[in-house]
Amino acid sequence: MAASTMSTSGTFIVHVLRSTTRAAHIASLFSKAKLPTSPWESVRDTQLREQGLLGREEDVLYRLRCEAYKSVQIEDHQFWVGKVVGVDLLVGEEEAGFGLMYAEGMFRDVGRKVGSDEGVYVDDGSG
Repeated sequence: MAASTMSTSGTFIVHVLRSTTRAAHIASLFSKAKLPTSPWESVRDTQLREQGLLGREEDVLYRLRCEAYKSVQIEDHQFWVGKVVGVDLLVGEEEAGFGLMYAEGMFRDVGRKVGSDEGVYVDDGSG
């Protein structure tokens, strides 16, 4: 559904999240293929939810507004390349820091050593 919307509109938004438990939870909801309810139900701000945006309450650092340049289908994934046309900074410069990342089945903090006891584990349903 998201890919068809991006194809039609020619635009998409990338949300860069803080390295927090709340942000990891939100990211894990959006990464799952099958959920009993929409991951958008977890977004606290109903106005943003209706616009398809995450906000500061979901620990978003900033949003990159992009124009679609190209998409490539590889097996069951569709990869998008875009040109950043705007940035919505949701925190002050002193708060920005690094964003959330994902490696080895866990959400992690950029810049910290990746170890087995760090991060928030996310069950991807494969095991």
